[in-house]
Amino acid sequence: VPDLSNVGLMEDRATLRISSQLLANWLHHGLVSEEEIRSVFEEMAKVVDQQNARDKAYRPMSTSPETNIAFQAALKLVLDGKQAPNGYTEFTLHEARRKAKTAFLSRL
Repeated sequence: VPDLSNVGLMEDRATLRISSQLLANWLHHGLVSEEEIRSVFEEMAKVVDQQNARDKAYRPMSTSPETNIAFQAALKLVLDGKQAPNGYTEFTLHEARRKAKTAFLSRL
């Protein structure tokens, strides 16, 4: 996964868990607001879209973040992070994967 400087980084479920729980903790303690989280996620969706522009299978997130399954899953990991058992990401990721598969199959 490229970072903001387009340097490739390793991102797995463990680092996703750490990142999402860090932001969930900041939200819980009032260091950031939900509005700030949403705003930054929308800005970052544009960056991610640009980084993936050449991938024909990629579906842009920034054009309709309110209905984009990947965008909503990422946001949910942070906004609902306090309620996630031990901060596990699998529940949210599996739910999003099921929604994506259903959406794909409905287009066939």
